[in-house]
Amino acid sequence: MASRYVDIYKTDVIPKLQEHFNYDNINRVPALKKIVVNIG
Repeated sequence: MASRYVDIYKTDVIPKLQEHFNYDNINRVPALKKIVVNIG
């Protein structure tokens, strides 16, 4: 099961990056490798 942040990145962030930077291929969008949330 993918994390909630990965789902948000795929559904919201990638399309916005494609539109902003005029990427014609989804593979040109930077990939999300790791999310670290530090509380404390």
